[in-house]
Amino acid sequence: MMWFLMLLVVFRAPAADSTALALIDQGRLDEAVEALHLARARRPDDLNLMFLMARTLRQAGQSGLAESLAETIISRDSTHRAARVLFAGLLAEREHWTGARDAYQDLVAADSTNPLFRYRLAETYQMLDLPVPALAELREAHRLGPKNLVVLHDLIRLEYVLDSLDAAEAHGRLALELAPTHIPFRKRLGEIAFRRKRYAEAVAHYRMAVDLGDRSAPSWRNLGMSLYFAERFDEATEALTAAARVDAEDPNTRFYLAMALVSADRPEEAIPHLDAAIAASRGPLMVDGYVQKGVVLDRLRRRDEAVASYDLAIRLQPDRTDIWYFTAAAYDRDGTRKRQAREYYQRFLDAPGEKDPNLVNYARRRVSVLTEELHFGN
Repeated sequence: MMWFLMLLVVFRAPAADSTALALIDQGRLDEAVEALHLARARRPDDLNLMFLMARTLRQAGQSGLAESLAETIISRDSTHRAARVLFAGLLAEREHWTGARDAYQDLVAADSTNPLFRYRLAETYQMLDLPVPALAELREAHRLGPKNLVVLHDLIRLEYVLDSLDAAEAHGRLALELAPTHIPFRKRLGEIAFRRKRYAEAVAHYRMAVDLGDRSAPSWRNLGMSLYFAERFDEATEALTAAARVDAEDPNTRFYLAMALVSADRPEEAIPHLDAAIAASRGPLMVDGYVQKGVVLDRLRRRDEAVASYDLAIRLQPDRTDIWYFTAAAYDRDGTRKRQAREYYQRFLDAPGEKDPNLVNYARRRVSVLTEELHFGN
């Protein structure tokens, strides 16, 4: 583990029971706890022995007793650094984030140049949904330990979350200088490049992550989505198919696999993936699934099915005015349903909200033309 997972020093009190120490060395922790109880009965005020017992209790899975004992040590000696570190760690383990924050704040106040304490304090701030002070502590931890990869990774991640993309990218470049084959850095830089619509660059980072051994579903999916937006549709299909093999239930994978297949001129193959995406989705992605399924069905000239899919989409999200337009266009292309086409173009035009000016202009022209054709019986 990295240096920040600091090993607590075992204080072997001169008078400590040698049997207990031997049992700890052998990993026989429950027996060691019993031996330490006996030793403490003889030396109840020996703080080093008390700390050894607290540490052993933690290793034996008795964290509650360990926490209580560490707190007792601190109450008797507020300068007992190892006990304070143990106490803070135990509070974090049981997700008492306010208490852990206070404990790490005290440790930082006592040793402001310790990057471990800064890093742990940043973790507690994040768990308390306080990203701004967390970022400040991560930056200080990085300043104090500029080559620590874990601190640097978490700093990049939080800067990305807070939309400090310039800072995240600058730290990302530093990260690659330090560890060009470190997979987490490649994935973070892929995220940044994708957010900034530099899709070819995102492809390079995600491809490297996969080639270095991360063949998880998210890595394949992110590679595939980057390839899709880079308009490399055949490659996107391959990557997204690999992602679906690992996790067939991920709706984003199935949705973008369908989009890649459509763009690669394989629309019929896209429909089962859209159905899977719809079944696994909630909210906007489900609506997009129905809309895109309608587009594919319309392309395949299965217009009644296309209109039915659009109808489901508009029921789920009535303010999606573009769906009225897609429905009108499907009727319009059919050529035999001019009245329905005009009706839906008009619904699109009458619906409130912002609309694509190009679609508005086209819809107005079609309403005019269709009205004339219906009037003269064409």
